[in-house]
Amino acid sequence: MGLWQNLLDGVNVVISPTSKTIINLFDIEPETIKDEITGKERTVVSVENKVEDVTQGLLTMARRKYRKQRSK
Repeated sequence: MGLWQNLLDGVNVVISPTSKTIINLFDIEPETIKDEITGKERTVVSVENKVEDVTQGLLTMARRKYRKQRSK
């Protein structure tokens, strides 16, 4: 079983132009992180990481669209 299957309890998620699956790249969820020095846990919202995730997602979609247009 792959990483994503393990994270989703073995569920296969189909992502395609015709699938009913929706991924919102702009969802921001709080994360619990543990300080390695103090051992204390705290909740954070990593906006910087989310901006990078969204940017990479949009670039991936744009590249695919560009390639499809060039191959016509």
